[in-house]
Amino acid sequence: MADGIWTALSGLRMRQQRMENLANRLANTNTVGFRRQVHLSREHRSSPEHVIVEQAPADMTLRHLPGDHVMVRADGTQIREEEGAMNRTGRPLDLALQGVKGYFVVQGENAEEMLTRDGRFRLSNEGQLQTLDGVPVLGDAGPISLPQDTDLQQIAVLATGAIQVGDTVVGKLRLGYAEPHTLEAVGNNRYKTGEITAVEDVEVAQGYQEQSTVNAVKAMVDLIDTHRSFDANMKLVSSYKELDQEAIQLLK
Repeated sequence: MADGIWTALSGLRMRQQRMENLANRLANTNTVGFRRQVHLSREHRSSPEHVIVEQAPADMTLRHLPGDHVMVRADGTQIREEEGAMNRTGRPLDLALQGVKGYFVVQGENAEEMLTRDGRFRLSNEGQLQTLDGVPVLGDAGPISLPQDTDLQQIAVLATGAIQVGDTVVGKLRLGYAEPHTLEAVGNNRYKTGEITAVEDVEVAQGYQEQSTVNAVKAMVDLIDTHRSFDANMKLVSSYKELDQEAIQLLK
């Protein structure tokens, strides 16, 4: 088989993953606090002095690629640190972050700490501050609880994250940060990471929702362009297969 087919197949697989990433962006165009992820790829080039052992994109088996040979490999995705547009709602427990290097810290299963930019919160019947799906929101001293039967209109959230009911401070939101390459998306617009650090130059805005950072028009244009590149790679693979068939016929 001609070695060039592996270059074409690697490009085919990379573009397939890029299309999946773009489709995910489009699906989250209206998701509050969603940050788009960029698809990363890199070139692998062999030489007479260095033989690459690369994963063949078609069946993921190892293949030796001797000589001057080029392939491309997807390196996953990475969060883009961008700030979405602010949408004023006036709802006391709609919170947004002003500043790109910051997240709300929430508590997942087994007390695992996770990060999110989605600040749509609610109070449980017991007065615990939670996400819309019931995950506790963390403060400096653990999950935040307000007095039961608190009037939502009496809740004030300061730019520092301090929460007041009337004139009494009842807690303070914990804001955290982690480098984009350490974040792993775990669903529900949340990320887990190995280490959460303190934030700087980030303020809380009460009564606002941060919109998705996805530009739907650009994402659609990119998806169409990637699909065309995918089709071009598919035709290249077909051409290599035809060359192989012709070579087989000549050897008969």
